[in-house]
Amino acid sequence: MCRRNRPKATLVTIDDQRPRQGVPRATAPTSAASSGDAEFATERALDLDLLGPPRNDGHGARERNRRSILRAVASQAATTRADLARFTGLTPPSVSQIVQSLVEDEFLLELGPRPSASIGKPPTVLAVAADRHAVIAIDTSDAQPRGWLLDLDGTVREERTTTEKVRGAAAVDTVVSLARALAASSRVPVVGVGVGTPGTVDVDGTVVLAANLGWERVALQARLAAELGLPVRVANDADAAVLAELPALAPDRRSLALIRIGEGVGVGLVLAGRLYTGQYAAAGEIGHVVHDPHGPPCSCGKHGCLETFVGLRAIGANLGTDHPGPGGLDELLAADPAVLPAVERAAEVLAGVVVQTVALLDVRDIVVSTSLSGLAEHLAAAMDPLVRGRLLASQQQGLQLRPPTGRDGDLVIEGAHALVLADMLGIARPVAQVSA
Repeated sequence: MCRRNRPKATLVTIDDQRPRQGVPRATAPTSAASSGDAEFATERALDLDLLGPPRNDGHGARERNRRSILRAVASQAATTRADLARFTGLTPPSVSQIVQSLVEDEFLLELGPRPSASIGKPPTVLAVAADRHAVIAIDTSDAQPRGWLLDLDGTVREERTTTEKVRGAAAVDTVVSLARALAASSRVPVVGVGVGTPGTVDVDGTVVLAANLGWERVALQARLAAELGLPVRVANDADAAVLAELPALAPDRRSLALIRIGEGVGVGLVLAGRLYTGQYAAAGEIGHVVHDPHGPPCSCGKHGCLETFVGLRAIGANLGTDHPGPGGLDELLAADPAVLPAVERAAEVLAGVVVQTVALLDVRDIVVSTSLSGLAEHLAAAMDPLVRGRLLASQQQGLQLRPPTGRDGDLVIEGAHALVLADMLGIARPVAQVSA
């Protein structure tokens, strides 16, 4: 959830001003953790690793303990050494040693003593140093890849967008060059690179197939790691987008499905608090499921795939253009209200996808996301009555079908940032900032 244009959720900010020069920005401990909602939020953030068990990175128990402490401070579940010992179950000497290393590495800050009415030395409050490390986030879901350099809390430091549409090996080279340029521009250490890309992505970050980019068995994660010497996490664009939207859930809601409509179509799933990609990393890959075998030809070689009916190219064709322009759907509707039936036709097809998702997985939070400004709002409004009309009353209980809470066009790149936090730092969400 990047601070440039998305609302802060879950964590409470104390001061949203820019820090004084040379003073690191930190997260602020609050009293919110004592409320019922915050307890639910803390449980959702900490009971499971969002991306599953940590990967075997050769650091063993010590690295897992560092992750646990950093994550506890970032979520405000525990913000002093004593609290961390109680929360994590580690011994006080172990906590002190790990906290000291995190302070020395500039992941944590000591904000000073916490006011206390008890006798004795007050405990020192800890916070995440939000701007002492950076993350590179890249979105390849469009034919023109773009990247951001961000602080840990999601503050955007630099943006770069490629000017030419690329496919195949040229697209891979463009992504590598983009990441290199962002890394070179950073004034602080870069902790990792996150990439959201269309297509099926396996557990090793290899893009098994991304037909719209002309990629097949592209070892993108390995290539970027070798070129940059940094940890890299590559994920499907819908999986990245659902991570970006996750903090907007009510604290007691633990599952979310996000339908991502771009050049292709996919679904990102968080089930019971954990990103779900399936046994073969292909969960939610619905774009090339045949909807009508007698339908239009698809880039994958088949006919009538779902994306040929609801992808942006298909919607653009229905609007009389090769691809909807950057002005957004509202501009198109203002010029010609007759384009609305094209959106309604896409909504009719997508409603069937949502009905099956709700019935099979019992997910009641459904987000519709697109890279075309305004389209998600129109689709969600048109789909809602169609979906409810096909479900049992019991299946409609608590059902919410909506567009994203923030700027839709940035959802994948924000999710790429969240991938790095969740995978490498153990933080399940961006953190709120204050001036230290």
